[in-house]
Amino acid sequence: MPQLGDDPILAAGAFVQAVQRIVSRTVDPQSALVVSLTQIHGGNVGNIVPGKVWLQGTCRFFEPGLSDHCERLIGEIAQGIAAAHSLKASLDYRKGYPPLINTADATAHAVEAAASAVGRENVLTEFSPSLGCEDFAFMIREASGCYAWIGAGEVGSGEGLHGDRYVFNDEIVPTVMRYYVNLVEQTIPLAGPSTAVFPA
Repeated sequence: MPQLGDDPILAAGAFVQAVQRIVSRTVDPQSALVVSLTQIHGGNVGNIVPGKVWLQGTCRFFEPGLSDHCERLIGEIAQGIAAAHSLKASLDYRKGYPPLINTADATAHAVEAAASAVGRENVLTEFSPSLGCEDFAFMIREASGCYAWIGAGEVGSGEGLHGDRYVFNDEIVPTVMRYYVNLVEQTIPLAGPSTAVFPA
């Protein structure tokens, strides 16, 4: 007797489709924005329409103002879809990590340290920004910094850093150590030889 109830799964499907208009029709196409629905939960019985459906997702962007833009439109779309299906919707929009933007001075130090470790020809500084999420962004906001990637070699599909089949390449450890030693030596110059004294 489907005519006697309302269907949040049907509404959730409509919402998943509709929310994509935020990227395709409300933001300049040259502005980086990703809106992804990453979880849908609803129901646990094969022949009963559930009483509610819960969705979760993420918004990624470089322009901080797009956070408020996404929050407003996601809320409007959720309310509109819910009303069209005789349902109610609520939004819990949490502002997480800000965009990570390296500072020039720290980046110059990182590039010099990397060049000393692997040669300048192996240091890449020009590439497309990533829409990955990183809590180091909070540190850079408080003090200058540079978030750098150190290549670990080619891996297969599903075997990357966050893949379930990832295996760390131990052979890069000496290169990483050279990089960090170079970075420390150029940013904290040593006054000269020192002697460590350990009490007996």
